[in-house]
Amino acid sequence: MIHAHVPTNRPKLIWQDIIKSKEDYTNLAKSGMMYVYFPDISWKEVEEYLNKEKQVVTD
Repeated sequence: MIHAHVPTNRPKLIWQDIIKSKEDYTNLAKSGMMYVYFPDISWKEVEEYLNKEKQVVTD
């Protein structure tokens, strides 16, 4: 059997596009995908980013 790897030009995932709430973060962590795709991101960092986004929207 021949195995081949086909390279793709997929862009890297950006966590800011995916995580919009605590629930999103929790679901990714429970599924294990948080540790696969974004191993260096903590909830504290996500929360700070989301708070900044809310301030921009409300200003």
